[in-house]
This record gives sequence, structure tokens and C-alpha cells, in this order.
Amino acid sequence: MKNGERKERYRFVVRKEDLMKKTLFIFLFLLSIVCFTNIQTSAASTVAKGKCGKNATWILTDNKVLIIKGKGAVGISYKSPIYESDNVKKIVICDGITEIKANGFRYMEKVEEIELPDSLKKIGTYGFSFLSSLKSVRIPKGIKNISEGAFEKCRALKEIILPLKLKRIGEYAFYDCRSLEKITIPKTVTAIKWGAFDKCRALKAIILPQNIKLLENNFVDCLGLTTIVNRSNKSLRLDDCKGKKKWKVNGKKAKILPGKRQQKQTRFLSRLHMICVVEKQWENCLHRIATEKKLTCRMR
Repeated sequence: MKNGERKERYRFVVRKEDLMKKTLFIFLFLLSIVCFTNIQTSAASTVAKGKCGKNATWILTDNKVLIIKGKGAVGISYKSPIYESDNVKKIVICDGITEIKANGFRYMEKVEEIELPDSLKKIGTYGFSFLSSLKSVRIPKGIKNISEGAFEKCRALKEIILPLKLKRIGEYAFYDCRSLEKITIPKTVTAIKWGAFDKCRALKAIILPQNIKLLENNFVDCLGLTTIVNRSNKSLRLDDCKGKKKWKVNGKKAKILPGKRQQKQTRFLSRLHMICVVEKQWENCLHRIATEKKLTCRMR
């Protein structure tokens, strides 16, 4: 009897384990069906599509993502149904695209995010201007020149990551990017054109690298800017924001921030002046001693 009871118990345990395995299998199977259904449901569907270049096309999904595929130069034509559209929240430009045409994606005021490929070599004038909801952008390593007005009036833009081999920042490239708090200008930059950072009112500090050979009037109406480090040899006119700010260079009020070479010359001249003053005082002292000696001799 005891052996019989043991066998029955063993069969019961085995059946119970089999039942648990079957239940677990059914549960996992049903879960996989649900997940697959959700993926299928959440997958974006195409709302509209068209051409945006000789060898490139665009697709707009129902979750407001504009996807650009193909090769060469791209831009949204004024004849396109999505020209200056408010129905785009994100722009994804795929690998193979090499150029953004002039005015290519401007006035898409609801765009918050842009993904740019490393194949990109050029951003045309005003290419992403007036994207007033854009928050951040990473400019690919292939870009050597930021064209005129490329990101003008992107007023929500807080962060820009510039490529390490950038050479030139064009006129009004980041004009009126009033939320921009920080930007690092690469050491390779040789030119910053007129008004490139004007009205960047949240910008607090800027370092001008040593290789700059062309530095036109800049940083006008930058109310939040309190520190400028000039490592170049070019001087910079300091804007007082219509009398709201007072600048000091080496503790003295100034309207011009001199370049590195000029600062060295100023220091050299001030030292030379000090040496001259000391020598003159020493000469006067010697003259006075000699005069006093003569007077003393005469009195005797």
C-alpha cells in the first residue's frame, strides 16, 4: 500500500508540473500575439509622399515624422503639400543625402527634432531657418561651412553640437536663437561672419578660438552674455545692449575686446612705459643729488 500511495503521489506531481508547463506555454503564446498586434498597430503608416530632389523622395507618417530617402541634394518645393507645413514634428534625413538646398526645410514651425546623416556635406542658406520649435541639433562631421541664416530664428534651440573640423560660420547663421545657452566653437574655425550670434540672449559665455582670421561684428543684443574669452588675434567690438551692459577688460571699462596679439602689445607697452617712468625718476633723482652736491659745495 505504501508503494502504491507513493506511485500515485508521483503521478500527481508529474501531472501538476505538466499542467503548469502547458499553462505557461499558452500564456507566453498569447502574450506574443498581443505584443505583435501592438507593434503592428503602433507602426507608423504613410499619410503622404512625394519627391524632394532629383534622386530623393519624402514620406510623411501619421505620427508626423518626415523621412527623406535617396541621394544628392534635397529640399521641399513650394509646390509640395508639406511646404512650410505645421504637420511635421520630426525630420529624419537618411544616409546618402549630401546637401540641403537653400530654404530646403524652412518655416516648419512645429519641428522639434532633426536627424542629419554623416553623408551630409552642405546646408544651404536658410536651410533650417524659422524652425521655432526645434530644441537641439547635431551638425554632422562632413559640414565645413555653416551657410548664411542656416538656423536663423530657431528660437527654442538650446543646444547645437558643431563638427570638430568646421571652418566657417556664415552671416546670421544662428541669429535670434534666443534660447541658446551654450555653444563650443571648434578650434578649426577661421571665420565668424557678421551677426552670426546676434540676439542669442540666453548665451552666457563664449570662447573665440585662436585660428580665427576673420571676426566681423557679433554678439549684438546678447543680454545674458557675461564672459567672452578671445584667443584669436582679432579684436571684437563689445555691444552694450543699448546701455544695459558695461564691459570690463582686465578690470577696466572697455568697448573693444582686443585680440591676443594686441593684449601682448598693450602689456609690453605698459611695461615699457613703467621702465621709462622708473628711469626718468632715477635720472631726476641723480640730477637732484648732483644739484644738491653742487649747492652744498657752493655754500661751503
